[in-house]
Amino acid sequence: MKKLLRLLSMIVIIGIIVIVSTNICIYASTSSLINDDATADAILVLGCGTKDGKPSLMLQDRLDKAIELYENHQASSIILSGDPSDNEVEIMKDYMIENGIDEDILILDNEGYSTYQSLYNVKNKYSFDSVIVVTQQYHLYRALYIGIALDLDVVGASTQNARYNGQIIRETREILARTKDYFNCMLKLETDYIGINI
Repeated sequence: MKKLLRLLSMIVIIGIIVIVSTNICIYASTSSLINDDATADAILVLGCGTKDGKPSLMLQDRLDKAIELYENHQASSIILSGDPSDNEVEIMKDYMIENGIDEDILILDNEGYSTYQSLYNVKNKYSFDSVIVVTQQYHLYRALYIGIALDLDVVGASTQNARYNGQIIRETREILARTKDYFNCMLKLETDYIGINI
């Protein structure tokens, strides 16, 4: 029994070390890439859910940030990437058009099942070399790390809104998601990847 407890303790300790070290690596290698004034070929808006046929508050903040960047002439195209299961990308598109964005500059990525997949699609389906990733700051570090691993020229623009319910749970989940995508990036997956939707 003691040997089993020691083994379990070792596994837990190793797990904690892996999670902490991968998060530190991702944060250290991407924090300097968050820059609201950067320019690129395209803006990538990562989906994060809808409510009653409208963007969730978090998603609305991302879309508003993308509109701001576009109107400041920081990119000439906007990629809307999300999960097709709840018509997310169409809802994103409708919001952008309602707020004065020309449909012709919107690129709809209905295969944004995960952060990794969204960045993979930018590189391999749409052939953009540089992109401004728009999301909340806690999520930007992972998205930028994936972009770097996929040989994209990435910068991040963060929404500043902090009114979201359940943010502690969301940020805890993100710690684990960073570790997951650290290893996905290490493997450099080169085929269409549909992972856990985080």
